[in-house]
Amino acid sequence: MKGGIGLLVMLIVATVAFFLLRDPLGSTWALIVSVIIPCLWFRINLRAGTIGLFKANIRSYMILRHAGDSHEEALAGMVRSRFPFSTEKQVEVWNRFETLRAMSQPQDQAHDLVNLVYLIFCVTHGSPPNLMMQLRFRDQIWTVYAPLAKKYGVG
Repeated sequence: MKGGIGLLVMLIVATVAFFLLRDPLGSTWALIVSVIIPCLWFRINLRAGTIGLFKANIRSYMILRHAGDSHEEALAGMVRSRFPFSTEKQVEVWNRFETLRAMSQPQDQAHDLVNLVYLIFCVTHGSPPNLMMQLRFRDQIWTVYAPLAKKYGVG
């Protein structure tokens, strides 16, 4: 429902922008600008939603660690909090994480957390389509991780 309302609002904004810009810019430029506005809005909201997902997952982990949970308990708690009603997704994320752990060299706790947050993203939204996007999302996770680790004294 929320997405439908957002789409309706963006269609209204684009239409109003077109009619306001038609006289000063001409129909062609008004159409171009009125199409660009919702595209930019969508891109900004997509980025904010992705960063928000990363932040929520990392914050969940940090709160559990700050409360005294071990690294493994906090990772499991983070997965449970992300998928509270889907044990299938919890198992899928955890199995993929364990497979990744087995295939790679031992990492520190921060790398474990970043890898698990990335896998949660992939299970929720699908894997990014190319290497550049995969690297960009991982960089965003690290960017979110640093201030939260400092804030909660975990890391």
